[in-house]
Amino acid sequence: MLEEDRMRIEQLTVGWDDPTQVNWDEGEPAAETVEAPAAPLYKCTALYSYTAQNPDELSIIESEQLEVVGEGDGDGWLRARNYRGEEGYVPHNYLDVDREQPCTSSGTGSDLSDSAPGQS
Repeated sequence: MLEEDRMRIEQLTVGWDDPTQVNWDEGEPAAETVEAPAAPLYKCTALYSYTAQNPDELSIIESEQLEVVGEGDGDGWLRARNYRGEEGYVPHNYLDVDREQPCTSSGTGSDLSDSAPGQS
């Protein structure tokens, strides 16, 4: 089943940029957007590939770099955005979340030192 998903994703992404090699600092050409994108809370990397099952979910590829833009409702899903600007919910346990790079900081830095390594 996983191999079928990988083949399907590869077929759908022929000619696309490699999502595992995203340079977030590099500007992209302006794209038409209906609403302003949400500010990212922190960045993460996909541990596994996931194919969206519903319209509000986001398909991801193993090692793809994402920005978390919402915490979800506590049911194990996070709202994430990929490098193409697409947003949707992904399973939290499919992500390696890097909370040490928050987009907003409290200025104290004590929040990061109190947490254990690998704790999500």
